[in-house]
Amino acid sequence: MNIISKKALIVDANPISVQFLSQATEMLGMDTQVLSTLPESPEDWMPTLTPDVILVDTSGMGITTADYISQLDTNVDNHKIPIVVTSASAGDAEVKRVFDAAEVKSAPKPIELPPFLRMLNTLLGWNSGQRVPKRAPAIIVEDVNTTALIVQKLLDVLGVDSYICNTVAAFEEYVKVIYPEIISLDLYLPDGNGLDICKSIRSSRKLDELPIVIVSGNTEMDTVVECLRAGANDHISKPIIKEEFFARVSNVLKIRTLQKDLHDQQKQMERLAFTDPLTLLFNRTYMDMALQRELERTRRSKSPLGLLLIDLDFFKRVNDTHGHEVGDEVLREFGALLRTAIRSYDVPCRYGGEEFCVLLPGSTASNVVTVAERIRKACETRTFSSKALKQTISIGTSVYPELSRENALISDADKALYSAKQSGRNRTIVSLPK
Repeated sequence: MNIISKKALIVDANPISVQFLSQATEMLGMDTQVLSTLPESPEDWMPTLTPDVILVDTSGMGITTADYISQLDTNVDNHKIPIVVTSASAGDAEVKRVFDAAEVKSAPKPIELPPFLRMLNTLLGWNSGQRVPKRAPAIIVEDVNTTALIVQKLLDVLGVDSYICNTVAAFEEYVKVIYPEIISLDLYLPDGNGLDICKSIRSSRKLDELPIVIVSGNTEMDTVVECLRAGANDHISKPIIKEEFFARVSNVLKIRTLQKDLHDQQKQMERLAFTDPLTLLFNRTYMDMALQRELERTRRSKSPLGLLLIDLDFFKRVNDTHGHEVGDEVLREFGALLRTAIRSYDVPCRYGGEEFCVLLPGSTASNVVTVAERIRKACETRTFSSKALKQTISIGTSVYPELSRENALISDADKALYSAKQSGRNRTIVSLPK
């Protein structure tokens, strides 16, 4: 399949990360450029050829990832470049700040390859899964190179690419970056015991579901039982018999696939439980949960939290004049508009009826007003539904802790929204501190 070549910039000092991310982007047919160190001048932090996506983790470079993005953000030419933060702390508040960039998404390490590639497909405007291979990586921990290569070749037949580690220390570095499909593990290594690795994986919240196959020359029943008790999914004896290896590993991978399918179904059920079926935004139940979560994050990180309450002006007239079907069209189209006007990690929800709410993590009062006005103007300048209706909105804003107390974030925004409606509608009003 021919795809126009696109370019990825990898900003990362970790050679394992660079190897993994380079191979991942090359799977999509992309050209890759790497910055393993940052030049002294921020003006030189971008390559000569503007990339189509930036994958960034500035750990060990003497600057935070958020500050690196902020510096790129000062150049308007960079605003259309999607950015994927790949640091282990990518889900933390550090990166949840206001940027003008088109997209700032997170893919925290260790990275699971298929979802990561699907994200890149979407960011680059390709069809979902257009170039996402079904092959997922394995990590082989084996100090005998001949055995490691045999296992690698057998896994390749099963559709699994492999990274080889010869020591416990090397494995610990690889597993910080890569979320493998399966781990092939020897028991006796130069710097440790494979059973200790197995126990460590099972005690890790991030990695505890990973399939582990012990490949060992020790076939004593006590040892096999000890491996299974430590959390291994199976034990394969050396010397390796090809047919036995295929059968055992295939079974482990099938079970893993079934577990992932079940997990995906559970996530889909959760999405349905927390999604408004008309607008496809989050519902009130989810917003209440998200508000408590973001307030807790704000208390830890000392970063601000903004909130918008939005009301569609005179919406009852739409239903009364044109009927509820047209009213539903307006609500559905406004929900779509709202999603495109905010950042990927903001939380939009249908608060009730024709009222909407948006949580804006990391946003100061001035940032919140900027976002509110962007939404309001986008609504004012377009038409809605098959009737080509004009629809304006009124917005009330609040910001904790800058303008509102923690327990008054919603009530202050509600009062500001009431003021916006009382003073003529189609405007944004900011809640002021008491």
